[in-house]
Amino acid sequence: MGWGMENRLSRIIKKDGRTLMFAVDHGYFLGAIKGLEQPKGMIKKVMRYADAVMLTRGLLQSCVDSYADKPFILRADGGPSIAGDKAGVSKLSNHELMITLEDAVRLNASAIAISIFVGTEHETQTM
Repeated sequence: MGWGMENRLSRIIKKDGRTLMFAVDHGYFLGAIKGLEQPKGMIKKVMRYADAVMLTRGLLQSCVDSYADKPFILRADGGPSIAGDKAGVSKLSNHELMITLEDAVRLNASAIAISIFVGTEHETQTM
């Protein structure tokens, strides 16, 4: 593993091999979640206890102070929400990359996250 990757991962995964990650990237497909309608306050509170935060570019840029000293994992993909989708998975699995690796580097992400949908009609594009 290269030094840069090891450095970024060591910010997320502590020396004991564990991490407490706060994932707040669900709103992009579920819509507003009860208790997270005002995400900035919740993120600020939880960041005191979490080792890392997983979020979308929009949440990062609007809810995280630029001086925050926590690593974050940036959601790199997206697609339709499940709102109004009776089957749920068919529409939700139609994901594409929404940011480039250059965007992730520019935003100082420690890592990126994507979803893959094995066994769905969009399996190939999400892989």
